[in-house]
Amino acid sequence: MLAVYCAMPPMAENWRRGAARAMGCGLWLALSSCAWGQEKIHLQPLTISAPKEGGKQREVIVFPAVDARASTMRCGMKRNGYKAEVGRIYCDREPKDWLGELLLLGLNQSGFKIVTTQNAKSANPLRLQPTLKFLFVDDVEAGPNDDFYKIAADVHVVLRAESSSGLVAERSFYASERLPVFSAPLKKEEWPSAVREEVVAQATRRLAEDIVIAVVELADRYPEVGAVPVAAGTQP
Repeated sequence: MLAVYCAMPPMAENWRRGAARAMGCGLWLALSSCAWGQEKIHLQPLTISAPKEGGKQREVIVFPAVDARASTMRCGMKRNGYKAEVGRIYCDREPKDWLGELLLLGLNQSGFKIVTTQNAKSANPLRLQPTLKFLFVDDVEAGPNDDFYKIAADVHVVLRAESSSGLVAERSFYASERLPVFSAPLKKEEWPSAVREEVVAQATRRLAEDIVIAVVELADRYPEVGAVPVAAGTQP
């Protein structure tokens, strides 16, 4: 069988990309010029994927997340096609609380038992302290192989783990996501605000999943941490 393939010559392909990028830039300029000023993004409730039964009912105390961002007043920046700032982006709730809820959800799904210092039955529960160091959504220029401008979200969290038996561990987690400003299947009237919400949700979800996996791995290395003593006369 003879297969026939048709492909654009390199110069034609480069012209196509240049034309598409110019069109995207024009649309982006039109959108950004009409959207001058502040914008608030919704930190939506999320679901995450977590290892099933990885926690094995070990007890863990999760302290409220600390917001240690350099600027806690905003969550991002709007730019026009000339890369100039045209507005600030704010979150509709505290990002640290949103992050904390995601971590609790993931740890619960993984089979950990979330407790407090008052009701813990283990004498050596795992104590977790998340710190939000960075969360920012920004408009970035298209790369050499991209047709349109993109919206980027970057998140950085430091997690400190401790136990009364002397365990002390600290690790940084990073997540970065990029989405084209004109992302399907979003409706045209939802651009670019809904894209900003979606890209920050994707980055934060991935980061929370990475944290939960790391906590499961840490607990497997130190299985005695968080373990609840088996009552006399019961099966382990």
